[in-house]
Amino acid sequence: MELQQIKYFLAVVDSGTFLAASKKVFVTQPTLSAGIRKLEESLQVKLFHRGSRVASLTPAGKQFIATARQSYNQLMTIKSELSHEPQKLVIGVLVNIHMDHVAKIIGVFRRTYPHILIEFIIAHDQELQQLLKQQKIDLAIVNSHTKADSFVPLIPEKMCVVVLKSTLWLISHLLP
Repeated sequence: MELQQIKYFLAVVDSGTFLAASKKVFVTQPTLSAGIRKLEESLQVKLFHRGSRVASLTPAGKQFIATARQSYNQLMTIKSELSHEPQKLVIGVLVNIHMDHVAKIIGVFRRTYPHILIEFIIAHDQELQQLLKQQKIDLAIVNSHTKADSFVPLIPEKMCVVVLKSTLWLISHLLP
């Protein structure tokens, strides 16, 4: 069993399909499928029901997911610690957004990616836009009234997360 295979497994679980997962982890779909097959061989179980467009977990897959996610995150944490370069996500937050809302968003993120350090910068919308353009923050949490033509919303709600379109790939590289 290899770390990359666990990464592929989690990508399929999170994405819902093998094709979407392959795009998420930047490999071809056959490469991802081969990695999953090798993982299944090493575990001697089938993890996914195959044959439909959507990847659904077998009972063994459902049993494996919590352990796989926890193990992957622990190994990524160790890797970051050993490299002395922890992964860091710098988040800009609009000054008038209550931090309770931000805490809910970050809580979900931290459960999935506990090894990534998070730094906050609280600022006004114009400052946040500048910080994004200068790539000093990775994303910004703003309200839906913030005007920004060169950004793409990631979560369309009253409060949304935006990133600079030209640097969206940076965040995808931070996330396993």
